[in-house]
This record gives sequence, structure tokens and C-alpha cells, in this order.
Amino acid sequence: MESSKRNILLGVILLIMIIGGLVYAKYLSPKPEENELPKIKIGYNIQSMDTVPLMIAYEKGYFEDSGIDVELVQVTGSEGAIAIGAGQVDIVIISSARLFGPIEKGVPVKILSPMSNTDFELFVRPDSGIKTFKDLEGKKFSYGVGGGAKELFTRYILDKEGVDIEKIEFVDVDNIYLPVALMDQKTIDAALIADSNYVDQAKEMGGVILPVWVEKNYEKSPTGLVVAANSDYLNGNEDTIKSFFEAIIEANKYLKSDLDESSIIATDFMRENTNGAMNIKSEDFKNLVETGRVSYVLWEGTAVVVDLARVTYEVGNIEKELTVNDLYDLRFKNLLESAQDEIYGSN
Repeated sequence: MESSKRNILLGVILLIMIIGGLVYAKYLSPKPEENELPKIKIGYNIQSMDTVPLMIAYEKGYFEDSGIDVELVQVTGSEGAIAIGAGQVDIVIISSARLFGPIEKGVPVKILSPMSNTDFELFVRPDSGIKTFKDLEGKKFSYGVGGGAKELFTRYILDKEGVDIEKIEFVDVDNIYLPVALMDQKTIDAALIADSNYVDQAKEMGGVILPVWVEKNYEKSPTGLVVAANSDYLNGNEDTIKSFFEAIIEANKYLKSDLDESSIIATDFMRENTNGAMNIKSEDFKNLVETGRVSYVLWEGTAVVVDLARVTYEVGNIEKELTVNDLYDLRFKNLLESAQDEIYGSN
């Protein structure tokens, strides 16, 4: 009898504890903010005008309108490749060439789309005596900081032109300082410059483009940036990344429809977030877009990046020739292709 009473009492106590736990869980336990938006970290290089749609989307509030909370993280190309693989950022805007090595090694990262198209030029000083590619032997040459598409294509082109690369001294110089290093400090004899703003600066300082570079149309080699995602984040947060692209689409629409205001937004953003180091006039940026020296895209075929990966394999930088399936996740292709056609026309 006593045992039965104890069992009943224990049952009542247990029931009270269960009910109390449910009440706490429903009414008293800490709850997330009802209006809290999904968070996403985006790595980008503020020194590159290729990332302007990202800046516009951020400043115009398009990310919030799309229902996401974005944190912008400034990274260099090499830092971005490490950060996206390690999950320190969820999306990165980066040169595709930076990703080939990590992808080959099985790092969880996939390219989702292009971001921009940018030409690049090979500059020399007028008094350098450099007239041909072979003349670069024995000289100091910089393509910026190594590891990206510019390094890859430089080495590929020089090898193709019969230049002994071992006889060139390659020097790492931050892109922002390339014109000064070439023309003012004269610490290098030749520079490969991709950003149109720095191309103009090099010209203003007296730099000249190597004629054979133009004659062979090498300036049209692809060096634009791509949007890539950490695969683990992508597979668990597809809707968040879709919202990211919806905001980028709106930014491209605004850029296309109101270039004057877009130029002000972009150049103000760069100036304010670099303590004045990126001091580009809005009218200069507008001119770069109007003349096609900087262009933005939402979608283009995968062939350009796949071909770049093939070149990377041929020059021995990776041990495997990467395929479309190795490089890309195409789940947003239809969304971006439709927006590309609507805003810019098919490419």
C-alpha cells in the first residue's frame, strides 16, 4: 500500500515537472527576435571596382528588403580563398583562379555566378627599352599580388611567346600601388594592371601599353570576378543565398537605370571604407562604365572559367583538369540568366 502511494506521488511530481518544463519552454525560455533576419557573411575586396553591385545593394538596403542580414568582410584574393573554404565567410567575390587549387583538393566551395568583366593591360615606361615580350627578360615585373588570374595568364602568355620566365624577377605589389611603383618609384619595369581606374592612373603618369599586347588582343583575357559559396553553407541555406542574388539583381537594375547616382554611391562607399585611400571621382567611375572598361554581369556561360581552369592545369598549377561539375553549382542559373537578359540583354 505504501509502495503504491509512493508511486502515485512520484507520478504526480513527474507530471508537474513535465508541465512546468512545457510552460517554461513556451513562455519563459529565451526566444530569438521575431524579426531577426538570416545572417550571411560576404567576403569582398573593396579595392576592386568589380564589387560595386555589392556596395550598391548594401547601401540601398536591398539585402534587408530581400530578408537577409549581411555582414561585409574585407578580404584580399588569397585571404578570400582561405576564408570561404574554412567557413569564415559564406560567400566570397573573388577571382576564379584563386579557387582552382582549393577545389582540386576537395575544399567545400562552388562557383555560383560571374560578377564582372574587366580587361587588363601590360604597361611599361617609355624609356624602359621594352618593345617585345622577350625584352621582359632581366626585368622586374608585377601583376599585383600573386595567385590570381593575372598571374596565371601572365605566365601562360609569356611561355606561349617564348619568354624564359626564370629570367624575370616577379615582384608582389598591391594593385593600388602598381602605377606609382612603375612610373614614380620605378621599383618595377613592367606592370599588368586590370582595374580600369588604375589603368587610367598609369596612363596619366606617362605609362604606355606594350604594343604587341594590344596587337595580339591579350587584354581581352578573362580576369573578372565570380561569386562563390561555401558548399556546406549553400546546402543548408539555399533560400538565404537566393535572397542574396535577388538583392544583387536589384542593384544591377539600379546601376543600369541610374548610373549617375550609382556612381556617387559606389565612390562614396569606397572612400568612406578605406579612409580615403580609394578616392575615385564619381564622374570617372561613370566614364569607365559608359566606355565598357568596367562591366557587370549576372550570368554568362561557364566556358570562360572552365577554359581558365584548363590553362591552370596546362601550366602545372593544378594536377587535375577541372570540369564544370567540379567548379560550379548551377542551381541559381535560371534566376540569374533571366535577370541578365532583362537588364543587359543576352550575352
